[in-house]
Amino acid sequence: MKLCQLKEPVFAAHRGLSSLFPENTMPAFIAALNLGCTMIELDVGVTKDNEVVVIHDDSLDRTTTGRGKICDNFYSDIFFRADSGVVLSSGKISAKVPRLEDVLNLVKNRAVLNIEIKSEVYKKGEDKKSLEAMIVELVEKKDMIDQVIFSSFNHKILLRIRNISKTANIGILTSGEPRPPVGLTRSLNAFSWHPGHVNLSKKHIRYYKRHTGKKVIPYTVNKPKKAAKLIKSGVSGFFTDYPQKFI
Repeated sequence: MKLCQLKEPVFAAHRGLSSLFPENTMPAFIAALNLGCTMIELDVGVTKDNEVVVIHDDSLDRTTTGRGKICDNFYSDIFFRADSGVVLSSGKISAKVPRLEDVLNLVKNRAVLNIEIKSEVYKKGEDKKSLEAMIVELVEKKDMIDQVIFSSFNHKILLRIRNISKTANIGILTSGEPRPPVGLTRSLNAFSWHPGHVNLSKKHIRYYKRHTGKKVIPYTVNKPKKAAKLIKSGVSGFFTDYPQKFI
């Protein structure tokens, strides 16, 4: 599914169907697709051997049985030693840390993918150009540039994405008090603004859309009453841990 084919409002599965399955894993992404989600959000990191993997934190500790920084581990070690599985009432779910390439293969022509890139995935002093280049190259190799949004709170990362690809779709993540990033949107030719939903008002949304013509897709909206209010205010959709409440 291409970005131009998205029907609004879009309910983006935050880290997959993370309320029912281990976050950022293939079971969570498969479940989101089976539910009918047309957008899936995920986070990426890079291993010691330069494999781009899907995981939220810069370490294995919180979400897997492994230990240590992603960038200090080879992918083979992560695959065989780290498990993101959880025990549900239906039994144990085993889930490995997936490669971004595996997820791209899964969602191609089925959903839009929002790839969030964090500053923390880099080693101190490492050349920060490499990860963006690897991700864009991988997406272009899969012929999915029109199926992917690249987002980050670090706007220098977004600038590097734009310098690498003139056709990449960029999502500007912001935190704290909503301040519509009109100037940044224009300079990056961004696709969308992704603010936190707390304190996001109709005034913010309308101001941004009036001055940029771009989409507003806030995070992370889990309550139907709040969702309805935001949709009425003009957002194009939102990121949620509970897409099953809205689809």
